[in-house]
Amino acid sequence: MFSGKKSVIFDMDGTLIDSVGLWNEVDITLFRTLAPENPPVINDLRALRDSVLASAESEPYLTWCAHVGKLCASSLSAEEIHELRYRIAGEFQRKSVHYRPGAAELIRALHARGITLAIASTTRRANMDIYRHENEAIRTEADIDTYFTAVYTCEGIKNLKPHPEVYLRVLNDLGLSAEECLVFEDALIGVEAARAAGIEVVAVAEPHSAGDRDAIAAKSLALISDFRELLPL
Repeated sequence: MFSGKKSVIFDMDGTLIDSVGLWNEVDITLFRTLAPENPPVINDLRALRDSVLASAESEPYLTWCAHVGKLCASSLSAEEIHELRYRIAGEFQRKSVHYRPGAAELIRALHARGITLAIASTTRRANMDIYRHENEAIRTEADIDTYFTAVYTCEGIKNLKPHPEVYLRVLNDLGLSAEECLVFEDALIGVEAARAAGIEVVAVAEPHSAGDRDAIAAKSLALISDFRELLPL
């Protein structure tokens, strides 16, 4: 799997860290704050959020917050809802987010083998900065700034996944070919983005992506339950 690879690129939310459910909890809390008497109930919140983010022409998270405002019939602006969402999320991110099982061990092992590591995420830089500087569990197990050469967030990326832009940018910045890289993703849109860039993908099963499991498996080199299946290298 890692033979001939010079770089391994990881998605963040749902892949390296167990945070997809967290964002659902953040948005549910946001709904209840904005519409305490009649908060919206969404059957597949992640799918809706991913769809809105992917369709945004600019400022995807402001677009999502504007959508939330409509769902909740709120008089607040998208900017005000965005700020409220960020405040709600902060405490969760600092104390409740951890690496997925085996992720930190794999990061350390790949780094020890001289493989360049990168993160290609659609999360905001402010969220990534919390994981990098304020989440003690992540910093203790595998400090992002120590082990990762490059970290990409939604800032500076015009087209979010499933568009391949972020992965094409990683290849360009690292000066590597697609064949020299391997991607880890958990969601179908991420798998599609990496494959559109020509990079092989190993998918990591994630409960919130279970409905896309067959499509994810069909487009991936392998589908694993968690990173412990790959250890020891």
